[in-house]
Amino acid sequence: MKHDFTEKELEKLYGALWQTWCYIGGDVLACQGKNEVDRDTVLEVVLDAGRLEQFACKNERNDAEKLEITDIVKRLRKYSWEEQQEIAKGRFTCEMYC
Repeated sequence: MKHDFTEKELEKLYGALWQTWCYIGGDVLACQGKNEVDRDTVLEVVLDAGRLEQFACKNERNDAEKLEITDIVKRLRKYSWEEQQEIAKGRFTCEMYC
């Protein structure tokens, strides 16, 4: 899939996606009563309901980093839902997550 992110921006986006999963993953697993969930579930919960916007910058140390990641996430949201999932699959490459 064609997108307009540079390699550096993708690295930051992938970090934000992973950080979001790390924040919410335990709750997702607990709610589902499972030790692992499939990639489609991870993609849905990370990308849905503003969670990425909520958790993407939790560990950033300064305002410039927060602003940069916020801008990257805003640009991601301009893509269709299906395109966002395809881009996020670049970070979530495994079939199952715990």
